[in-house]
Amino acid sequence: MSQSAQDIEAVYERAARAELDKSYDKAFQLYIQAAQAYLQRARTVADERDRGKCKTAAGKCLERAERIKAVKKDLAPVIRNPFAHEEQAYILEKSSVVHDLRFPIHNEHNSADRNSSDLDAQPPTPQTDVVWKTPHGIFPSISLASPSLLPHEIMQNVITDCSVCTSIAVCLQHHRRFSSKVGLSGMRPADERGYPQLSENGRYTFRFFFNGAYRNIHLNDHLPFHPDGTPIFVTTSPKFDLWPSLLEKSYMKLMGGYDFPGSNSSVDIHCFTGWIPEHIEIRSASFESEKTWSRMIENYTSGKCILTLGTGRREPSYLFVGDMQLLPTHSYAVIDVREDDEGRWMRVLNPWHSSSPPPRVSSGDDDSIERGLRDMNISSGNRIADISWTDICSVFDGIYVNWDPQLFAHDLSFHGLWRPKSEKTKSRSVHSYMRLNVESAKAGDEVWVLLTRHIVDKSRQEEYIAIHVQPEETGAQNGDSLGRQLKGVYTSSTHALARYVIPEVMNCLAIVASYEGDYEDVAFTIQVFSNLGISWIMSFPEAVFTHKVCPLPPNTSIPTTTMLVLSNKIIFLQVDGLLTSKNAGGNCTYPTFMHNPQYRLRVHPDKKASPANDSRGVRSVVRAVAEGARDVPLNVSVVWSRGERTYDLSQGDVLASSGAYSFGIAHTSASLLPGEYNVILSTFEPGQRGPFSLQFTSSTRVDVEPIPSEGAGMFCKSVRGAWEINSARGAPAFGLYTENPTYEIDVKAATQLKVRLQLTKPLSSIALNATIFTSSENHTLGRQIATSGPYTDTISGAATPLVSVTPGKYLLVVSTYDPGIKVSFMISVFTKTSDVQVALLRR
Repeated sequence: MSQSAQDIEAVYERAARAELDKSYDKAFQLYIQAAQAYLQRARTVADERDRGKCKTAAGKCLERAERIKAVKKDLAPVIRNPFAHEEQAYILEKSSVVHDLRFPIHNEHNSADRNSSDLDAQPPTPQTDVVWKTPHGIFPSISLASPSLLPHEIMQNVITDCSVCTSIAVCLQHHRRFSSKVGLSGMRPADERGYPQLSENGRYTFRFFFNGAYRNIHLNDHLPFHPDGTPIFVTTSPKFDLWPSLLEKSYMKLMGGYDFPGSNSSVDIHCFTGWIPEHIEIRSASFESEKTWSRMIENYTSGKCILTLGTGRREPSYLFVGDMQLLPTHSYAVIDVREDDEGRWMRVLNPWHSSSPPPRVSSGDDDSIERGLRDMNISSGNRIADISWTDICSVFDGIYVNWDPQLFAHDLSFHGLWRPKSEKTKSRSVHSYMRLNVESAKAGDEVWVLLTRHIVDKSRQEEYIAIHVQPEETGAQNGDSLGRQLKGVYTSSTHALARYVIPEVMNCLAIVASYEGDYEDVAFTIQVFSNLGISWIMSFPEAVFTHKVCPLPPNTSIPTTTMLVLSNKIIFLQVDGLLTSKNAGGNCTYPTFMHNPQYRLRVHPDKKASPANDSRGVRSVVRAVAEGARDVPLNVSVVWSRGERTYDLSQGDVLASSGAYSFGIAHTSASLLPGEYNVILSTFEPGQRGPFSLQFTSSTRVDVEPIPSEGAGMFCKSVRGAWEINSARGAPAFGLYTENPTYEIDVKAATQLKVRLQLTKPLSSIALNATIFTSSENHTLGRQIATSGPYTDTISGAATPLVSVTPGKYLLVVSTYDPGIKVSFMISVFTKTSDVQVALLRR
């Protein structure tokens, strides 16, 4: 709710007093605050004169603020508080306009106001010859929502809204079993028990949860018919109940018309009820049949969730399960779940009925599918089928679940805007960061986070969202999460749900809401549900000044590093770069991992540490965030620095990691002592390309500089070879060392030399060594000048140190520790000069 006029006037008076006292910073802040409050009130008051007064007062406040700003050039900047009531209310009000119609936020005072100018606006229909008629006088008898109405009596007609009809059916079934009024309680007028009743003037209001808030949809009772009187809307049979038809009409009005592009039932049910939507992909590699069944039957039978099913595209375009023919890309209602001696079963209802023309399939109306539908004979007898859980998992593509929010003792919301980082940015990806305080969290507790993208035009395409949740201080993750997992997949749906299971005792979660698309200022809502105490950590530092630091050579892929000092003394650094085929090395299971972009992070001691505390022992909270394209999985890790590039990642080296690779974004944080660390940005697979930014925030001063790649500024010659049974002679201890593959390196001028030996397909059980000798007479091994050291089986292989050599010929021996191993390898020879030749001397 907006502030009262008296409250806002009090803020204005405080601003005026501060200005008289020459407290210009305070006055400026208060004038801006009052102006925002007046504008917010102008959006919500009903009286036109009151709106005008509020706008005039807002202009007066802004005028005073501008005068102060003109006189005092060094004003402290206004820090925008995204959690402020005015900010939150502004976003919800902004999202009230959908398809050029305004759907006001619901409250008890406006729920009965059905005099909206949009009340008689009818949703567009795909047919041009539609006649809008009131059903009274057309149907012999009409009830609104008869107690005897059954789910299978709800019939989808020619409109492509199978998901809507399915949603109505499952809401009705839930109400019949649990007297829940799900889908019914949001309709007005209603009696004293909350049940909808017929309107005397033919005007109704539905309360839908949409774009972050409950909103009112006003409409009359006129419905679309063909000229011959055939209804094109959802109907009921054998008797006509008005509630399903009006619910469909109100939703079509919200969605821009009866030419509905299709949806999934969990999205529709979330709108009708506010219940939490979840999409379970049966075809996903992470789908767990046993766990899913246990969740479904336990919660469905207790009324805590509603279920629907969806099919995908397939060849042939339809198939039979028992007597039921399944349509492609179609929605089905689940009206019972049971487990008995004969197995596990779901009772499935098809909302479409053969007595009406076949509906267009909601996703891609192929002629073949249309013909298939016309050939079908779906009667009431085979619209319902008991399907085994095994068959459900075989023939359906998705399970759509809506969860009762009452499952959770606590919930909270935040409404935000995805804004471009700057007018010059070309990135289509925007991320919003939140921090959540979690009370007394222990391993196994759950926190659910639902991200909703607000809709203003259903026809907009190519918009994607993702939600990422992880501990605020991530620490070292387990080895598997460093290289083999993916998370945070983007979806084109309006909802993304993260069911986060707390892995260990903690008190803070980091939440990232991500968007990729061509539109600016896209609104979103984050809802958090948990049985733990939860609250937002309302920190919102804003930049005071910026400057460029650490310019890099023009031939590097990272043009600049930006440093900002934030108003709460947090340091911000950003590095922008490009992932290419050369530096996108993949995860730590690949030998090319060492090529990923790496940075040296230098954490400085806190100069403001008290004398009692040695500043060298004061930790700095450092956060690293990597951003890239939505189709590139990223990981960012902080590891101990040994003064050089990190070539292999072992668990003991990792201080903090973003964990499983996530699409488009990765973030981690850690408390670090003063010193030097390496930060590694890696892709999941080698060669995944695209622009990226790497951002750092720190509670103390930090420096970031790129670590040169191996052989940077040097010439490289690559040679491929293989050990065969008769050439893999093993280590010197086996007595045949000189019979290993040997290469002659011909150096024409004094230079520096380094060699790396790697397996083309890494095998952890094979230990390698590379050693360089001078060449004696008859190409025998002379004096050793460099060696990779003890035999090593690291993924990156074996490398010699960088040594200075004079003109001459040198011999490189590459060997495995064990003899008789048949495997291929690659040698990289790095030199400061180009006139160096590498040739195989003996196999």
